[in-house]
Amino acid sequence: MDPLLIVEDFTEFADANFRARYYNPDGSINKIAHEELNWFAKQIALRMGEAKDAAALAQSVAAALNASWAVLPARYQSLAATIYVNASTGNDSTGTGTSGSPVASLGRAAQLVNNLYADATIEVQTNLTLTNSITFAVKRLVIRHVGVNITFPKLTLGSSGEGSMFVANTAGDIVFVGADTTGGTKGQLIVTAGTGWSGTALSTWQAGNGAVRAGSALAPKATVKFIRCDLQVGANTVLVANGTAGATRDTLYETRMDAVECALTMGTGAMLGNWLAGGWMRTAIQLDATWKTLLRGDAQMLQPGAYAVRIRLSTENNGGATFDTIYSGVLSWYAQLVNDSVAETNAVTLQRMGLDPNGVTLSLRTRLDLASTNTPWGLAQLLQISSSETLTSAATIDVWFNKIA
Repeated sequence: MDPLLIVEDFTEFADANFRARYYNPDGSINKIAHEELNWFAKQIALRMGEAKDAAALAQSVAAALNASWAVLPARYQSLAATIYVNASTGNDSTGTGTSGSPVASLGRAAQLVNNLYADATIEVQTNLTLTNSITFAVKRLVIRHVGVNITFPKLTLGSSGEGSMFVANTAGDIVFVGADTTGGTKGQLIVTAGTGWSGTALSTWQAGNGAVRAGSALAPKATVKFIRCDLQVGANTVLVANGTAGATRDTLYETRMDAVECALTMGTGAMLGNWLAGGWMRTAIQLDATWKTLLRGDAQMLQPGAYAVRIRLSTENNGGATFDTIYSGVLSWYAQLVNDSVAETNAVTLQRMGLDPNGVTLSLRTRLDLASTNTPWGLAQLLQISSSETLTSAATIDVWFNKIA
């Protein structure tokens, strides 16, 4: 038999039978890349020419395959691709994804990398507006939109209102990079404003919303990270959605959100994330010794649980004395329906260290009001903050939450 035909037949068979077997039940990789399949077929053809009988052929091929299987997981982990997307010069039909032959859309970029590579870097070269939602399936996804913008238009959610077209990665983390250096022009991520929801529960609307999504049974602890991005989150929209199975969140995955050197603009009713196991938020508050609300239950940003909290604060431009100080502590949070007959508060003083804390103390407290018709679900739970110094204007407060139990 012609060895070349053996190569073609084996590759076709292996592609059809192994491509779908991407993960083992325990979550480990069971992926055979096309290059490996081709190599297997060549070994069979080579040994067929050398072997004097069928038994010798089988033994020789088995030895070659066993040796290759031993290194396959490590070799797969090193498989990486960079795809260039250019809405002006790219072509989804003829483009190969190289810098000289870009594709025109994120959708085509996903087709070129999904289930083929562990790492995928998408270089977006021009402003880009999604025309439909895009789902990636790689272990690590980096979308570089250095100095250019990506817009997530509104998406009709039937009778429940409007959501957003989204970019998702069901197999791992997502990182957006808007600028390469501190002080560089940040590429924007623009979530088009919506009108909210109607005819359904808020939690159902939120589960169907979110411009960026990560997490699934294949990646139950995924992270969405923004590096030097200009985040423009329109009214009644959600930037990051928790990975869920079903609109009622019958399965929750521990999606986390982080941000480094990002600018942020949020419209009325906008949320950075909903039901995350870790997240970042930014707000501006004129701090003093009274309790000011930092987070409210109806925002549904966090899952119920215990959280390590980190706050970064400078107040020297707001009539205060602390400069680049990090505060940290632990708190409990409950974001579901409450039925407390007694209003209660619990406060904790945060530990601090920084460039110049100057003795300024921050405290956090949770407040649970009476669960009644006057304080419906979501309005009863508050996370509040107070300071030992009195500011003359609102200071920017960056807060990170990380679920620990």
